[in-house]
Amino acid sequence: MHLPIRLSTLILTLMLIASSVIISPPTATSQSGPVELQSDTLLGRGWIHELVWTPDSQHLLVVSSNALSIYTVGAWDTPQIIEPASPALVDAALSPDGTQIALLENGLVRILSTADWSEIRRIETATYDTYDATGTSLGWVGDYLIVYDASMVGFNVWDSRTGALFSTMASLSGRTILNTTPLLTYDIENEWVTYALLTPDQLRLPDEEGMPIFPDGYGEPFAEDEKIFGVAMTPTDPARLVIGVQNDTGEYRVVEPNTDVEPILHIAPPLQELALAPDGQFAALGVCIAVNQNACGGYEIRAVDLVSGITLPYRGRLPGKVGAIRYAPSGEFLAATNGQAVRIWNTADQTQVALLHGFSYSVAQMMTTGNRLVAASVVDGIGSSGVTIWNLGTRQSVAYVPCTGPIDVHDDLLLCGNQLWSLAGDTPTLVRDYFAVYDVYGVAFDPTGTWLAIAYDKGRHVGLWRIDDYEPSAKIVYDAIPNWIHTLEFSADGQYLLTIPGDESIMVWDRAKLQTMGDPLVLTQPDPNRYTPDLNVPPFVTQLGGSVKAMAINPGDGSLVVDQYIGQIQVFDDLTERYSVSLFDWVDSLFPHALAVSQDGQWMAAGGCYLAPHGGWCSESRVYGYDAATGEHVWSIVRTEDRIISLAFSQDGQWVMGGTAHLDKTIHARLIASGGIHVWALPGA
Repeated sequence: MHLPIRLSTLILTLMLIASSVIISPPTATSQSGPVELQSDTLLGRGWIHELVWTPDSQHLLVVSSNALSIYTVGAWDTPQIIEPASPALVDAALSPDGTQIALLENGLVRILSTADWSEIRRIETATYDTYDATGTSLGWVGDYLIVYDASMVGFNVWDSRTGALFSTMASLSGRTILNTTPLLTYDIENEWVTYALLTPDQLRLPDEEGMPIFPDGYGEPFAEDEKIFGVAMTPTDPARLVIGVQNDTGEYRVVEPNTDVEPILHIAPPLQELALAPDGQFAALGVCIAVNQNACGGYEIRAVDLVSGITLPYRGRLPGKVGAIRYAPSGEFLAATNGQAVRIWNTADQTQVALLHGFSYSVAQMMTTGNRLVAASVVDGIGSSGVTIWNLGTRQSVAYVPCTGPIDVHDDLLLCGNQLWSLAGDTPTLVRDYFAVYDVYGVAFDPTGTWLAIAYDKGRHVGLWRIDDYEPSAKIVYDAIPNWIHTLEFSADGQYLLTIPGDESIMVWDRAKLQTMGDPLVLTQPDPNRYTPDLNVPPFVTQLGGSVKAMAINPGDGSLVVDQYIGQIQVFDDLTERYSVSLFDWVDSLFPHALAVSQDGQWMAAGGCYLAPHGGWCSESRVYGYDAATGEHVWSIVRTEDRIISLAFSQDGQWVMGGTAHLDKTIHARLIASGGIHVWALPGA
């Protein structure tokens, strides 16, 4: 760690002591107070909710919280973007003839012409908070729009021609709407699926007593050890409905209710989502191919012939989860999304024809290399749902990396979970896959980019690799200690490896001694009543701080910056504290902390949830920016619409970026136009 005591500093200190002058701590704020930065740009079109093909199969409409993205087949790189009039975009539905599209926003339904995407009509609806928004969806049957209202557990039926409310229907059959003909609504709860098929003649007015209409519903029970992973229906006449179920042993079947069709039984890893080809021959499934942190970290799409049982793989990983699978009406294309990107294949030979990116949600990690911003998103708290690469000059996404896990970058190299990627070309390429590494909690490059460290097996193991080797040169093993490593960093000079275990202190290791030990360093637990391991080993140097939530190295002077849960920022020179400044008290330890230092060493910034009056609900997040040399609080960022969970500085020192997530840490709710990356101009830029 490059932190030598400077001669001038030593002379000044001796002079001050000799003259009996007391050195005061750094100033918390300037006399005029910190400046509040205003967001300049929002990167990312939010989280993808739905995929909609036009009837002619020539356009794919990607519905995400911040935009409707209209892609034309064969011109995938230039989508037309329509932003919501009322944040955020929740769902979309095409009219049965495909000439109009309805956009469901918070408190508003907008109807557009698909000929030129101009607005035809607006319908005012109820405005929901994020709790009530869960499950809200939209359908179109005949001339009527069906809006599921989770707060009333029912449907509002609107006349698309006049914008008038036609009727209200209580729902016995589900809150998810598939825009098929007839319209399919369904709900899944444990081993039960309930569903209903709606046609225009069923949309009757309430009777004289004002009783709501109950559409005919059907229930389909399954065994207690079976999980329903998807419901789908063909657009054929008559329509064909299927339900996918899988038991605890991995055996799955695709069931066609109310028929004598016998399902073919298969064995597969965990499955997610289901789609039927237009002719009903194939069912497309999301199949788990990567387990991370006891959950599925990645899926691929496979199509199963429902007659012969033959399975066709569609190559291309979807990290995180499968959000939607949709066949084009012509059957020529298949599209699938994980919420962060969209893959599109030709069904004739299962080859990929496009990979769509530029979306974002819950951006948990960010860092810059050159003029590029590398941003990793998290879905449902399970690893990353992939990494999006942004050009900070054009403010456009340029690539998507389908990897899972924490990230670090060095020049054109990206370390993501157990994979090493090259970002040198137009398309990221996989350099190396460390197959023996799993459940990755932390990764780091050394300053030269020739060594890397990975905390894996849920942080029980920390390995050091030469970048060209498949096997680690050194390893630390936490034996029977629930105090595992979740964050890694190298000192600026590469001399030390810094780790943060579960007790939230910083453990400092002599890297050279680790690399020469030969056998793995096994840390034992002498006292079974305490989590503290036996640290009486030569590679161990010291332990720093406590209640540490994040750490970063200042590229300017090599100092170590530490963010503590007690609301304090510490700065260390050569493992000795130089100064500390107050941030603010963290309201909840489950909210993540964001910390970053600018490339020139001028700024350090930290922040996160500032107010949480309702327990799991964060009503305001803040970031404080400090002069890294003095600790003076110079600027602030305040967000009440979303929550900042990661920070990064542009390498030219002009901008600071904040990755955001929904304000609530417990419920994935869609009615908020957030989840993108905000860009703020720094003072003096």
